[in-house]
Amino acid sequence: MHRTRWPDHLSSGFKQDDLRPFFRIRHELTVLHDCLLWGQRTIIPTALRAKALSQLHKTHPGKNGMQRLARRYFWWPKLDESIATIVTECDACCQVLPETPAVPLSQWPRPDRPWKRIHVDFAGPFKGAMWFIVIDAHSRWPEIVKMAIGQTTSSHVIQALATMFSRYGFAEELVSDNGTQFTSQEFAQWCRAHGVKHLFTAPYHPQSNGLAERFVATFKQAMLKSGEEEGIDICLLKFLQRYRITPHPATDEAPAELFLKRTPRSQFDLFFPTAMHAMEKARMKDKLHFDKGTKEKKLFVGADVLIRNYKGKDKPRWVRGAIIGQKGTVNWEVKEKGREEIWMRHSNQLRLAKSTDSIDVENDAYETLNSPTTSSADIDYSTLPAIHLNEDPFEEPPPTQIEVNPPEDSNEPPSTPLPVEPPTLRRSARARRPPQAYSPE
Repeated sequence: MHRTRWPDHLSSGFKQDDLRPFFRIRHELTVLHDCLLWGQRTIIPTALRAKALSQLHKTHPGKNGMQRLARRYFWWPKLDESIATIVTECDACCQVLPETPAVPLSQWPRPDRPWKRIHVDFAGPFKGAMWFIVIDAHSRWPEIVKMAIGQTTSSHVIQALATMFSRYGFAEELVSDNGTQFTSQEFAQWCRAHGVKHLFTAPYHPQSNGLAERFVATFKQAMLKSGEEEGIDICLLKFLQRYRITPHPATDEAPAELFLKRTPRSQFDLFFPTAMHAMEKARMKDKLHFDKGTKEKKLFVGADVLIRNYKGKDKPRWVRGAIIGQKGTVNWEVKEKGREEIWMRHSNQLRLAKSTDSIDVENDAYETLNSPTTSSADIDYSTLPAIHLNEDPFEEPPPTQIEVNPPEDSNEPPSTPLPVEPPTLRRSARARRPPQAYSPE
């Protein structure tokens, strides 16, 4: 086609999908030693592209490295897609991939009343004991039960929860990690018998149960700061009393005021605005701050994914599988390829198998724009603003002239126009202030 002369346009008689990429650069193509060149790069025929990719991927330089090297020597249509495909299908390259970027924050829904949803977790061993933590999602009201090390089975957890439920009533939802005391058949039957919906977080993803995890850190810091002379039990009671009457940063109200609907009697008397507005404001602020470094990930049931593997140190970090179900907005049921076991994984622990996360993704458009033979004829100058070379926007206007006409009865000749100097320009004396960035209330 190039030797016989290109037509002015591709008619229906041509294979337009195959020839259109070459037709766009037809004026930049040359033939040298029976090889078709685009600039300094050889255009590889279809039969030899697999060998070229194999040679390019020989040392596993990664997708970006392969693309940069290929653009110096050869080209064919959709070269970047071919390189991305071979890197994605390479198991050796997949095993050394870093953790995926975090997806945008998916917050738990705000309960409309106290003790509707509770978050539970264990802290310890700490101070010679295990500590069972329970947090109310609406008011941030904490409950702590001290347990002996080794006595944290399902029966001990059920006894502790039954004591709390006898005081405050049964919670509608209970959120926990995947500890053996929570995943046992005994605990599942007890929750069903009392109408409690048990929700699990993704394994090895403590952020999903962040409400309980954050309070565990707060509790440990307070116990480490307390004096040893009063005993750990007295320090715990003082910590709980002070924590429950202190306004929480997420609600701007004390947990006791939201949970008990009254202000407990203490040496302090605190009054704060309505909690709902302050909590939503804090939630949106936290989400905006968290989402700055996140990336959307379009997962769906049936998608082929790479699953983060946590079983065994010698096992591969990523295994291939598929999504078979969805639990909530960011939790998924997945199954490893060739196995029947079902895993629960967070969106941050999954990666689409047909794409790899990389920074500074380049495409074929980059090639055309940076081609050494790109001509200026391809640039559309009609969209550029008109520039008048004879006009100088900074040139001062000429002096204004006023003609003085003599009286009609006078025989004197008309006087010469007197030049009038333009007024002197002065700069504004207003103090310039830096712009203030918008901050949502």
